[in-house]
Amino acid sequence: MASYPKSLLALVEGLKKLPGVGRKTAERFAFKILDWPQKDIAFLAATLYQLTDSIKKCNQCGCLQESS
Repeated sequence: MASYPKSLLALVEGLKKLPGVGRKTAERFAFKILDWPQKDIAFLAATLYQLTDSIKKCNQCGCLQESS
């Protein structure tokens, strides 16, 4: 891999954890995200951070539901 800044490498490694995303795709995603406006990046980060608190699986049927 090219000599990228540590923060960019960390993003690529995080994106590689998604199913079907290898190194090259993760790099493409990371470089695209770098082009996004700061508000879009902040929105994505906040949404991901809050996701596990707001979405739960139903104990009975396993469907996803938003907790209130």
